[in-house]
Amino acid sequence: TVDADHLEECTSRAQSAILKASLPPDLQQLINARLNTLLFSNCFVAVRSSATDEDSASHSFAGQFETYLFQKGQPAIMDAIKKCWASSFSMRVMQHRIDCGLPTNNIAMAVVVQVMVNSETSGVAFSRHPLKPVTEGSVLVEAVYGLGEGLVSGELEADSYEVSRSHYKVTRQIIEKTEKLVQNVNGGLKKVSVDVKDQKTPSLTDDQAQMIAKLLIDLEERNGKPQDFEWAFEDGQLYCLQARPIVTLPLSSFFVPDARGSKAILWDNSNIVESYSGVTAPLTFSFASKAYEQVYTLTLKSMGVPAEVIQDFQPFLSNMLGIIRGNVYYNLVNWYRLLTCLPIGDTSQFMETMMGVKQAMHPDIEAQLGAIKSTAPRYGCWTRLSVILSVLHRSMFVIAGYTLTILCLKN
Repeated sequence: TVDADHLEECTSRAQSAILKASLPPDLQQLINARLNTLLFSNCFVAVRSSATDEDSASHSFAGQFETYLFQKGQPAIMDAIKKCWASSFSMRVMQHRIDCGLPTNNIAMAVVVQVMVNSETSGVAFSRHPLKPVTEGSVLVEAVYGLGEGLVSGELEADSYEVSRSHYKVTRQIIEKTEKLVQNVNGGLKKVSVDVKDQKTPSLTDDQAQMIAKLLIDLEERNGKPQDFEWAFEDGQLYCLQARPIVTLPLSSFFVPDARGSKAILWDNSNIVESYSGVTAPLTFSFASKAYEQVYTLTLKSMGVPAEVIQDFQPFLSNMLGIIRGNVYYNLVNWYRLLTCLPIGDTSQFMETMMGVKQAMHPDIEAQLGAIKSTAPRYGCWTRLSVILSVLHRSMFVIAGYTLTILCLKN
């Protein structure tokens, strides 16, 4: 375990021990066997760190672990592997772990050895625009000439392309690019000047930007989360170098179409206006939204609803409320959906009475509610009975408490 009070000393000792150690013979044999295959023979490789918690959905270590490009030969590759391992104990990585409340022991670091892509153009892309995730349905692509390491490290400025997620329309911002990173003949990278004729020329065509956007949207759909990925073009071929979840966006449930409202939504403030009257600040709304999510998650648990059902409904629990022009509203569609977890018949009238909803239902909403009821959780006989008994048990306590209160007031 790394001692926060002696961080520099601890990290230095850990890194030194790793770099001085020899790789186990069986591991050396395994690596050499792979390097001698046709795929890796006589070519440069990229040696990339891949810590087990490097790019989780909640924490990112982007740019903090080491990667070594254009490595060749067994001694250089073995040395780069050890340097990748050692980078997991660097001072800035350990400080980041401490700041995030992550463990500083039992750290696991995998190392990926890939055939090197000697790219003419490369960069990073985001399936959701990091600066405009809510208002803009666009993919952001940033591109430089040569290798993308200069962009990732912040050393080089990049061309920027926004690609519409719906129609793939490209909007680009082209800058003057005077330098790029390319392969050094002895291994590694070197910085060279960009040809004058190319300095103000787009580093990507619109077709290439669209190709990146389509691949990235597909990655998001496959992984179930907005993605940040590094890409490269070599001889016209697009390569995906690595991908990770974007951790600076709204809750993942925001991007679930049924939860965030790809269809008609019924907003109503008949009851909640009593708690949040007038204009509500975003900070207050974020607290209220989280509170409602936690309260109704616990309510479902207390009613005996199975944990796996509650997990499936988490996107809707996270979107019980909405804020429109500073006013807080109930998302009634998600409330109706939540009530289907309780197998006690039609609860919609009870909820409408409780919330004071009096308007007639719009046909689009009625159609949605029919679909919602048809996809309600399917319980087995014992689970259904258990939930019903839990609901009745809780209801009896509520009725008893209410009756006792009335009697006390009368006396």
